[in-house]
Amino acid sequence: IHNIAIINIIIIGNVSPLSKEDTMTLIGHLETVTAEADGSLDSVNLALVMALLYCLDVSFLEQGTEDREDLLQALPLLTEKQYVAAVHSRLVEGQAWKLPGLQAGVQLAWALSLRAVSQLPQGAGITPFIAQAIVNFKINFTLDLDHLMILIGEFYSKDPFELELALEFWCPSESLQHTSLTGSFLGVPLQRPPHKQVVLSKFVRQMGDLLPATLYIPYLRMLKGLANGHQCSHYCFSLLKTNGAPHENRQAVVSGSVVSWEHFFHSLMLYHENLRRDVPSADSMQYRHPPIRGITQRELEGLTAFLQLLTTIITWSENARLALCEHPQWTPVVVMLGLLQCSVQPVLKAQVLHALAAFGKSPEIAASLWQSLEYTQILQTVKVPGQRQAAGIEVELNEIESSCEEYPLTRAFCHLISTLVESALPVNLGAGLRAPGFQPYLDFLRDSVFLAFPTRAYRRPAEKWELAEAVLEVFHKLLREYEPQPADFLQEMVELQGEQMPAHKPPGHSLMFHLLNDSPTLSLCLSLLEEGARQLDTYAPFPGKKQLESAVLHCLCLLELALQKEVTFMDLLRESQTSLLVSPVEQLLQGVSAQSRRADHITNIARYLYHSSSNPDAAFQSAKILRRIARYPNIQARLVGDFTHDQVVSEKLMAGFVECLDSEEAQEGVAADDPEKRVARIHHETKIHILNLLITSLELKGPNLGLYLLGYEVKKPVSSTNLQDPGVLGCPRSCLHAILSLLQRGSEWRTGPVLTKQAPQLAELFYQVIYQLCACPDTSGPTMRYLRTSQDFLFSHLQHLPFILPGMSDRSQHICLKSTSMWERLTAPEDCFSKLQRENLAIIESYGTALMEVVCRDACDGHEIGRMLALAVLDRVLSIDRQCQWLMYLCNSGYLRVLVESLRQDDAALQTLLTPQPPLLKPLYIYESKMALLTRVAKTAQGATELLRCGLVGQLVECQVFHMLPQNEALRVFGQRDPSGFIPSPLERYRQILLPTLRLMQVILTSTTTQHQQGAAQVLQWLIVHSDVIQSILHGQDMSMGALQELSLLTAIISKTALPGALEMGQEINSAALMELQGHIGRFQRQSLSLLVRLVGTDRARYLKQIEETVSPGDLAEKREEMEVAMQQICANIMEYCQTLLLQSSAEAQFSLCLFSPSASEPADVAVPSARVPSLGLVLLLLKNSATDFFRYHDSHRQSLNKLERVEQLPPEELKELCQGLVSGSGGVEKVPSVQRNVLAKRRLVQLVNNRAKLLALCSYTIETCLFVIWRHLEFYLLYCTPTDPKDSLLPGFRGQDSFIAFCVDPSGSRGLSVSRVSQQDLEQLQTDVANSFNEPLQRKLLEVEGLYSKTRSRHTFIQALTRRIRGLVHHAKG
Repeated sequence: IHNIAIINIIIIGNVSPLSKEDTMTLIGHLETVTAEADGSLDSVNLALVMALLYCLDVSFLEQGTEDREDLLQALPLLTEKQYVAAVHSRLVEGQAWKLPGLQAGVQLAWALSLRAVSQLPQGAGITPFIAQAIVNFKINFTLDLDHLMILIGEFYSKDPFELELALEFWCPSESLQHTSLTGSFLGVPLQRPPHKQVVLSKFVRQMGDLLPATLYIPYLRMLKGLANGHQCSHYCFSLLKTNGAPHENRQAVVSGSVVSWEHFFHSLMLYHENLRRDVPSADSMQYRHPPIRGITQRELEGLTAFLQLLTTIITWSENARLALCEHPQWTPVVVMLGLLQCSVQPVLKAQVLHALAAFGKSPEIAASLWQSLEYTQILQTVKVPGQRQAAGIEVELNEIESSCEEYPLTRAFCHLISTLVESALPVNLGAGLRAPGFQPYLDFLRDSVFLAFPTRAYRRPAEKWELAEAVLEVFHKLLREYEPQPADFLQEMVELQGEQMPAHKPPGHSLMFHLLNDSPTLSLCLSLLEEGARQLDTYAPFPGKKQLESAVLHCLCLLELALQKEVTFMDLLRESQTSLLVSPVEQLLQGVSAQSRRADHITNIARYLYHSSSNPDAAFQSAKILRRIARYPNIQARLVGDFTHDQVVSEKLMAGFVECLDSEEAQEGVAADDPEKRVARIHHETKIHILNLLITSLELKGPNLGLYLLGYEVKKPVSSTNLQDPGVLGCPRSCLHAILSLLQRGSEWRTGPVLTKQAPQLAELFYQVIYQLCACPDTSGPTMRYLRTSQDFLFSHLQHLPFILPGMSDRSQHICLKSTSMWERLTAPEDCFSKLQRENLAIIESYGTALMEVVCRDACDGHEIGRMLALAVLDRVLSIDRQCQWLMYLCNSGYLRVLVESLRQDDAALQTLLTPQPPLLKPLYIYESKMALLTRVAKTAQGATELLRCGLVGQLVECQVFHMLPQNEALRVFGQRDPSGFIPSPLERYRQILLPTLRLMQVILTSTTTQHQQGAAQVLQWLIVHSDVIQSILHGQDMSMGALQELSLLTAIISKTALPGALEMGQEINSAALMELQGHIGRFQRQSLSLLVRLVGTDRARYLKQIEETVSPGDLAEKREEMEVAMQQICANIMEYCQTLLLQSSAEAQFSLCLFSPSASEPADVAVPSARVPSLGLVLLLLKNSATDFFRYHDSHRQSLNKLERVEQLPPEELKELCQGLVSGSGGVEKVPSVQRNVLAKRRLVQLVNNRAKLLALCSYTIETCLFVIWRHLEFYLLYCTPTDPKDSLLPGFRGQDSFIAFCVDPSGSRGLSVSRVSQQDLEQLQTDVANSFNEPLQRKLLEVEGLYSKTRSRHTFIQALTRRIRGLVHHAKG
């Protein structure tokens, strides 16, 4: 009730300012307000302060809104006569408030309001009050300037959104002609900065020039806040650089400003020189009372302020970092390391370490810092002979900081190590002085810092969690970068001063060993997780809450990384046969907690899901851990018991899982590098992990987590479950309810469920969960009953299947079709083959991941025959595994990446195969099996995306074998057959390597949608790298089956990748690279058009004759038909390419590019040199040929269908002729029994029908694209092209094949062709030639094609519409 009343006051104050009496009452209350223990206001008083500020707010005066006059009339400050006098008297002349800071803030708001209102005609009476406020301000100005500077510094010190608002305090010193960007007006060319910016910049500079000693520290603190940001730090660095002046020697008095790098570092060197004289020997050190001389408290504050400013600048600016570090006179790193060895206060040493950590952000500085740390022995890693007492930071921690109960130095040291570990961690750290490695630092951080932090005393409670966060961050980074290697498990020795000593292991190895044992480190991590969950469950603020949350997150990350790496670690440990003993993490997590005396570690981890809204990262890591643990069947039943042991805990855990699935913030398709939507991506991935946990659990024997979380009985038979809506009969809201509610959204609309469009990946997993529930015998009854009765789910979703809408992505269609298949399997009887497939798959799946592991391992490593068999098994299993479990295992276990990366290793062996006399062909067979498997993987959108993520195309780019196309004729034929006739020629072997690669890339381009442009970009890169080979293939005169297959695949790939859109993928590339990319794309376009000229022109007859000659009489007829399909496919691909280029260039014809010159005549020789642009007559000729071919194929298709229906009645001679298409050799058919001939004839007829169906589809598509290309060109030439003088005609004397250089692609990258030399005579001749070629018989033939084929299979009336438009252009063109 209290909070509601406060909210009402705020709303009233915001909508309509309070009256004078209410305002005075509110001020009277705020005069007596006091702060909380931590210095903050409670929520009630904070709300009242905001209500008062709303009353004084007149910012609408500057905004110029439409209701400005109405707001002025309702403003008591102007309408009530005594309002200003009363409020001013109370705020300025009244009694002092209990919180002076609060009073000052309200006075500032009042002064700003008076100043704004005084500019209005109605505000004339306010001027005296302003004058009085100015007098008071001047009186207090000199006293409060230090507070103002501190306020500015604190205000701008935090910039979570990186807005760099402090840029208004900096003016660039460059001239106005400079091309850089400046001030807060980023993205706009340099211009004179606003007056406000000039004034603020002058304030910053002039205050530094005339700075009294009392304002030195506040001024540095102000600069620290104003230097917060990439550009701000650069400006501040430049200010301090220009303020300085060179000095003759270190003892001389430095001229220039005291606020400069020169002054700072000169002073720092003097302090170091004075203090190092007082450094006691190691034996006489008394760390409890260190001799601190030469630094007063005021100097300490000044040094601290300078070091904080330095840290801020070099944290943001790498240029400043390198410039300062490389300065020959200042040597800041050396001086600061020297100060660390002197007897100074821990707080100053902590600031020095923070500054060194900022320097260490650059890897080149970090490497030298590591060596300097070893040399200075800040942490004693080398025991000096004869030294009786330890030294370094460990002593300061145990004796000084512990007695003071404050730990700034230790926290700063952890921060330094964390930064250095991330930048560079040298393997030979400390070599020559001790056993090299990071181990001494890890021992100190683990034993002295981490394991001891819970038992230490803390003056400031929050510092306990700050210390835990700092050291756990180091552990997290070390384990994240660690990958177990066989060498880690061998005991290596190093020689040190003539003695053999055991070498240190990598730090990640040591951490893994402690996490895979019931060690104090693991116990403390689990204890932290329990403490964190307990604290978060209170929902109360406490000191260090943010740091505790961060420490808990690091603990969760450590456990997840240990689970991720433990299999490899334990396998290598087992193979090394060492005596180390470890246990799996999932087994250790089932141990008993020392605090609760219960086995609740996994329960504690799951409790973080309940806090997903406030701690999404912790919930995400919790879901990942649970998903990994859920893979083990022996843990599932125990987990169900732990989760359901306590009713309250059980309900809370269930609510946590449901809350994650219900999250409204989740968003699919968010880029990993988008910081603004990071939380949305985390929520989405948490959902994915929970759904995979459910799917994995449901595949295991009950009781399991999936059944529990979905609301099924786990203590009774599952089939006895009675599912109810949430709240009915005490039924809690389960994950099943969350899934169904999300899927039901939009199911009542015509467009169908919204989730299939907004989040198709989630929708697919949701449907998979429901499908598994319906397919399992135990859960099928309760599930189907609930879906039919309460939800009406089956009807509401089946009516929308298959969810395919216009504009829907390929991935979403794939998911919806898969969902349709699931529902069909639930509602329709199965045929025998699919039933057999399902039973086989069930047998395979019954072996679980063990079989997956064996097959995948054999496919990656083993004997050649074993590898080929394993690859074949994987290929077949993937083809029938509709739930993609094997594909997910391949991806998640890393075997897919291993297969992809092995292609580079295959490269050398494949190159040897192209020699005239090759060795064994085993590498070729393994390569073909591997590519077949990868092509199978790429046939799904998920698989194709995973292949791209694994860097498949990048591996193929690096392969040198593709550059080895046999060019020499002797190499092509030499040794083409060995005496046994088994070894193919070098060219055929090359094609056996190239064609699988081209097929794989074509499948990837088909599977990935337009949202995955990186696929097309990567394939384009492959084309560019191998452009010399591509050019040879495209220009080749060979028309064998292999050559046609190469051309068919290449043109299909080029048509999808070598597009102008490739230049607009948002990648940052320089102009030279951009021009090179444009040149390659233009070259691919010209080569494709040149190939079309050869295939359509007079070479067409020669090629068809060459095909007939290539196929020997003894060969199968199937080969000739495949070659015919390949030729038609090439033409269709190139015309699709032309259509895409036209569509991408412009939606309007007047801005369209021109691929073909304005000549429609058909001379005897259409073929032209590739450097010239082909004419539009080429497309007309292809259109006529395709129409003629269509009717030839249509008649053959109809005849074959008729024969297929009456194959038993066919005469013997016809049966013999059909069988000859399948039986090679002249006398082969005679040996076939008569009964078998009918079977062979039927098979041959099916073959013919399928072949002719392909050819009909290709001809129809080619006709449609030709019509579109002709229409777009005619529309431009006849309606929008402006002709030049007739004497400049492109076509003097004879039309069609003179120089068409004017039509080549513009190298500047503009999407058009130069048409500056087209005359009126050219356009008139074009119109005449098109009218003659595109005559009535051809038009009738095209319309008949649409009636016979396109009307039912393609775009309805598309051919009719284009024919009508072309006819209209030809007969009604502009005069």
